[in-house]
Amino acid sequence: MVHAKAGCVLAAALKFLPMFLLVFPGMAARILFTDRVACVVPEECDAVCGSTAGCTNIAYIELVLRLLPTGLCGLMLAVMMAALMSSLTSIFNSASTIFTIDIWTRIRRGATDIELLIVGRAFVLVLVVISVIWIPVIQGSANSQLFVYIQSISSFLSPPICAVYLLAIFWSRTTEPGAFWGLMIGLIIGLIRFIMEYAFVVPPCGSLEEDPRPEWIKIVVGNVHYLHFGCILFVIVLVVTVVVSYLTEPIPEECLHRLTFWTRGSTEVRVSIREWLNRKKTAAAYTNEGVAENGGGEVVPEKEEGGEEVVEEKKQNNAERSSSVSSSGEELPLWRRALNCVCGVETQKVSQVQEENPEEHLTPEQKATRAVEFLQEKRPWTNVVDGASILVMCIAAFMWGYYA
Repeated sequence: MVHAKAGCVLAAALKFLPMFLLVFPGMAARILFTDRVACVVPEECDAVCGSTAGCTNIAYIELVLRLLPTGLCGLMLAVMMAALMSSLTSIFNSASTIFTIDIWTRIRRGATDIELLIVGRAFVLVLVVISVIWIPVIQGSANSQLFVYIQSISSFLSPPICAVYLLAIFWSRTTEPGAFWGLMIGLIIGLIRFIMEYAFVVPPCGSLEEDPRPEWIKIVVGNVHYLHFGCILFVIVLVVTVVVSYLTEPIPEECLHRLTFWTRGSTEVRVSIREWLNRKKTAAAYTNEGVAENGGGEVVPEKEEGGEEVVEEKKQNNAERSSSVSSSGEELPLWRRALNCVCGVETQKVSQVQEENPEEHLTPEQKATRAVEFLQEKRPWTNVVDGASILVMCIAAFMWGYYA
């Protein structure tokens, strides 16, 4: 846990680097290249970079191409492309995983691993096409600044997630319907704001053109900054989640052990909601119909997830899958093996057996105890990371207050 907290502190400290890597070089570019980066006349900006809203997006390019020697120029462009590819691949991979696991498996419940792999990669291609088509929307935005565009999109989509996340951790009365409807309403409101802001083209600063936006758009969008809108959306999602949570049945306490901030030190065995509902149905059946005919008149509890029977079933499924893969690799035709190679599907013979997870042999009580022991922190390192986090937050507050 100390290592995890230290990683968060390090990530927070790295967030100070954009001030020196983005802001200061951009200011230097405006001073060095006043005729290009710092252009203010829309016609001149359109001739320089193809955008009437400004040419701040080419500041980095101008610095690299004009100031660095040939070798370093190529190196910096390669670094920039590598960073861009890394960011895009992580985003595409995450989106593909969400679509494949959360959406496609609901459409085709019996989908195999190979099918899921192919669907995930095909979805990445769809995302690439959408990204290319979306470039003109960014270029035609009101300010034409990529950094401002990214921050505004974050203000439309991130507040609902933050609100529900904080409520789920610090308020045990939060329910699943409350979190769901809070996220959905927050997403809808954020998308409405996004559409209203980017559906109408705003004349660039200094232009004599008349603003074509309707008057109500000017009031709702023009007079509410995207950062202020993020705060408003955060409050709306909080209210919706709280109201819906109060209108729905609360989650039982035995299902919340070690899931909230206040129960993080509990050593009680956590029961899944599905198992709790099964117990409730069983109790209701015994109350309404009397003792069920199960031989001894005792309630037969359902096996917990991760029990011995489930583990044995998983082992058999893995063994069958491994044998099918190893046998299919020899029987597949050449064209199918070539297609599998392109899609990254393994067809080699699987000889090794997957190692067993030692956690599967622990009792629920032992798992609960180990989960609590994981949260225990050793001194003095816990004081070091806590002090470092407070220091980082103070520096961040100063930077925002002084420079913004």
